[in-house]
Amino acid sequence: MLPAAQACFENAAPARRPFDHGAFFATGIFVMALTAIGLDSTTTAIASLRERNTFKLYVCLPVSRGWR
Repeated sequence: MLPAAQACFENAAPARRPFDHGAFFATGIFVMALTAIGLDSTTTAIASLRERNTFKLYVCLPVSRGWR
């Protein structure tokens, strides 16, 4: 019987970079800011179109015309 050779494990995987919490936090703030800007511009556009009666909100709703 042959003697068991001692197992030699080598870490062949590339070294992982440490997690950058600052970049993660900054990216979150950037995404939230863009979302807020997009939502604000969308609601402002809808409100201005409704004031000029060029956008009828009730067209999007699935209700009959005789509900009033």
